[in-house]
Amino acid sequence: MPVTLIQLRTREKVDYGVSPGTSTLNRSYRTLLRRIINELHSSLSGAAGDGDFNFQYDPNEVAHANAGLAISSGSGAVGATLNGVATTATWATSDTVAAGLIAYAIASSTTAKVKGMFLANNLHASITLASVTAGQYVDICGTRFTATNGTPAQIHSGQNAFTFDMSGNDAADATALAAAINAAPDLSRYVFAIPVSNVVRLFARQATWSTTTSAWSWPARSRQPTNIITASAATFTLSGSTLVASAYVGIQSVVGGAVGNVHTIAASGTGVTVLNSETALARGTALDNGAIIGEG
Repeated sequence: MPVTLIQLRTREKVDYGVSPGTSTLNRSYRTLLRRIINELHSSLSGAAGDGDFNFQYDPNEVAHANAGLAISSGSGAVGATLNGVATTATWATSDTVAAGLIAYAIASSTTAKVKGMFLANNLHASITLASVTAGQYVDICGTRFTATNGTPAQIHSGQNAFTFDMSGNDAADATALAAAINAAPDLSRYVFAIPVSNVVRLFARQATWSTTTSAWSWPARSRQPTNIITASAATFTLSGSTLVASAYVGIQSVVGGAVGNVHTIAASGTGVTVLNSETALARGTALDNGAIIGEG
């Protein structure tokens, strides 16, 4: 789906209900959009004083870069080195508890090069693909992803939205499914995916999910996904029917697009590994070759 990115710089303060560098958003998307539009009108009319705009258009799908950690028999200080900065927590009780502590340390960091750069948590589920055939599907939090034999159409075409190519081997199928999840309108605000061989590892973007059947606790919306995962066939093996606390940590760039792929990552501490042995966040797409169509 094409994207238009608008950057507005103005001296006027606007109450968006969020503190910079935090994930506490207390305004609905509709209210936020209205406030942004009002601010744009104010700046264009000169009422807000000096304003500076950049408009960037990209015809490609936008996805946020991500990476993941796995913890097994951890001990001591555990976590990740992000952009050269060690961000760790002290292992306690279990690998799952430690993973939650690491996620909190990353998301709440006040250290330069990490602060405000990443979302992280250990709410996780896995989907293992084995000989998936066309027409089979997996439902993730109310959104259905259907396998097709061949490259599916672009989402903006109105044809074959939320599909993924199953014509390759199992690992290729998992990569295609993860890409579809990461680019999915609406759902990608709440879930992101990392392919590891023939396994898709799902992570929740938000810090809390209230119950297995009700909505995310943040932010309040009129149309909210549910924490339920099902599949149409045994070719999809699910770790469970919901995302749950785990010994994995999902890390995602706050800023969407290929720019997020520049963030570096390395494991830190006993028992910690980076998924796919990646040295930088990956899977961020778009806004790297789209034209800047206006300034002013």
